[in-house]
Amino acid sequence: NLHMDMDWTEFHQDRESKREKLLCLRSDGIPCYRNVRIPLYDRDVDERLFDMVEKETELATNLHMDMDFRKSELAAYLRTLRRRQLKTMQGSQQSLTLRDVVHEESLPSIRRLGKVISHLLDPHRPLRPKRKARKTIAPSNPDSCRLLVRIERAFDVPLRKNLTPPADPY
Repeated sequence: NLHMDMDWTEFHQDRESKREKLLCLRSDGIPCYRNVRIPLYDRDVDERLFDMVEKETELATNLHMDMDFRKSELAAYLRTLRRRQLKTMQGSQQSLTLRDVVHEESLPSIRRLGKVISHLLDPHRPLRPKRKARKTIAPSNPDSCRLLVRIERAFDVPLRKNLTPPADPY
């Protein structure tokens, strides 16, 4: 019973004591109270410190209301997007055929497969190659030979002094 009385007195003292309120705000991790020096007695606590809490709570409630409004707008926009997407999906699903959904390549014929497999299994060189007879070329001994030479161009060719200049063909 004594323990309950102690709890009750501590509870009421916490509510009445400005110093205890500041300690609770600092332990809760509120940013503006992190580095605040808390006095030893209640009479030394300044009232302006609690004004900061009221301003922050007011800003937080306004921000919360703005966030709720934005969330509701965003939810409505997402609903309209989902409706549009469902309409387009339903329209596109009605006209699909099996070939549109499943794309399969045709199977190769068995003849082609057999040729490919037999080609892969063939050895690159036969182990005992068969010799092919070569054609023999009959020897030819020509008695005379004619050469026809046509000179296209010549540079720095020495001329003989005894020769007469060739006649102009034109």
